[in-house]
Amino acid sequence: MTESLREAIEKASTTQKALVAVTAENEAFDQRKLIKLRSQYQHDMLAISRLLREDNGLRAEPMRFNEFKARLKTTQDELSQHQAKWLIREIENDRSGYERATRALRSSQEAFFKWAIELI
Repeated sequence: MTESLREAIEKASTTQKALVAVTAENEAFDQRKLIKLRSQYQHDMLAISRLLREDNGLRAEPMRFNEFKARLKTTQDELSQHQAKWLIREIENDRSGYERATRALRSSQEAFFKWAIELI
């Protein structure tokens, strides 16, 4: 795995943790910060996809490359579904429901990041 891909994974993991913190039920709701972090996280995940395609080391190992690609796609799909369901107004109306949904997503994403970092 290239250093750039590893750094992109770590950056996305950091952004994901910031998203969790800003949307915690006991925190004041900051719509602007949430929108900014959601956008950043999408960019972070797209950077991982781009760098994965460019990583000749992983591409040289088709089984690892395909597993990485499949796990990344699952993570991205879960994120897209979560964000489509939880628009800003839904979050404002049901913070505890959003927190429950976010816990499930967070667990899945953290498992992906842990696995990807260990792959290095």
